[in-house]
Amino acid sequence: PSQESPMMFLTLAAALVSPQAVQGQSSYSEAQAERDLRSTITAFGDAITNKDSAKFLSLFADGPVTWRRVNSDARLSKSGGASAKAGFDPANTPRVFIERIVQSPNRHEETFSNIRIDNDLDVAAITFDFTYRVNGRPINVGKESWHLVRGERGWRIVSVIYSNNDPRD
Repeated sequence: PSQESPMMFLTLAAALVSPQAVQGQSSYSEAQAERDLRSTITAFGDAITNKDSAKFLSLFADGPVTWRRVNSDARLSKSGGASAKAGFDPANTPRVFIERIVQSPNRHEETFSNIRIDNDLDVAAITFDFTYRVNGRPINVGKESWHLVRGERGWRIVSVIYSNNDPRD
């Protein structure tokens, strides 16, 4: 054996355990993550429109999920201070949200624009502008932000925060 053999072995071993090599070994790619996350957004909107509570709830992680509304100053002034700016409401959950939609005789729809996705293949943050309509009439517009984790069942939402703005303001 030559003197170069141990050095070549160390170089090869270092390459095999480098972050680039480990990252290259993953079968899950940035492109796939982007497609899957965009599919989650589409499924969320479709579940609302189709009043599909099972599909809607399947988009969320097991355990507690943060679901928080932040009222605009204009909405607060119209309510006469009856609502908190960003107060916690234990009755404001994904399950309660979709159950109200399912029980409503009205058509509900949420549309998304200016979607921004940031992820590292395991956690993601999605932010977008939204319009929420009932029977075609906008009742809320603003920004919405989700945090998601990727586990055995794919991407699941662990938090939703959204602004509560009157579209007429």
